[in-house]
Amino acid sequence: MPPSTPDFAQVSTPAPFTGAQPLSLPQHGFRLEVPEGWRQGRGAFGGYVIAALTRATDQLESDPGRELRSVTATIPAPVLSGTADVWVSPLRIGNGVSTWQSLLVQEQEVRAQATLVYGRQRVEQPGWAPEPPRGQPHWSEVDVVNMRAPMGPEFAQHFEFRPVGPAPFSGGSDPVASGWIRSRTARAPLSAADVLALLDAWWPASFALEAAPRPMATLTYTAELLADPTAHGDAPLFYRARTEAMYGGFCAEFRELWTADGTLLGLNQQTFVMIR
Repeated sequence: MPPSTPDFAQVSTPAPFTGAQPLSLPQHGFRLEVPEGWRQGRGAFGGYVIAALTRATDQLESDPGRELRSVTATIPAPVLSGTADVWVSPLRIGNGVSTWQSLLVQEQEVRAQATLVYGRQRVEQPGWAPEPPRGQPHWSEVDVVNMRAPMGPEFAQHFEFRPVGPAPFSGGSDPVASGWIRSRTARAPLSAADVLALLDAWWPASFALEAAPRPMATLTYTAELLADPTAHGDAPLFYRARTEAMYGGFCAEFRELWTADGTLLGLNQQTFVMIR
């Protein structure tokens, strides 16, 4: 007689436990002055916040052979202009991979959190990536569009947008976005933190479906760094995105960032929440 199949919910549900808590992780503190001029709505735009958490952690990762490979972040509350504390802890430093946790705290509340994974190169063989985008005009052939307030969010003043996809709030039928983008102030070499910010700087692709602006916010952010950004200059990068699904006001969107020569720098998945 075959053994009975255990109930999955039963065997995967933790029971309350009142024992001693695990040892506290070592924490490394940083002070961040969040400037004016970077807001999207009430708080600083997510790309700024995630870049700041990354730059703090970069200062602690001591192995120059370990590149940032993956970032998973949440922004549960707006990060306001003013002083913030960043606390970074090593979750595990292994033989080839370092995993860190970075928290941004304001008014004794965690307002952003990121888990960052750094790793050494493992194999010598060439990698692979999807076919690069085809058919879009070169960035030099596309005019810069003014996305500064009041046309766009406050932080947009710091970036150069050259859209080639549908305009936001155009009432279209396909939730996509694409175009060329770069920072107005960053200079080569490009850093991983720069890539993470650029992946978040574009408007949600679902705005192409809307007829008028509506408030939305990034709830979760996951990015994979797939090439060494320092090997590329400060020319605009090609961005494309698609919102795959929406349920209950929560949207799943997938984003890509490419160099002009077809190198995939980063992949990004975000969960956007429709505030109303």
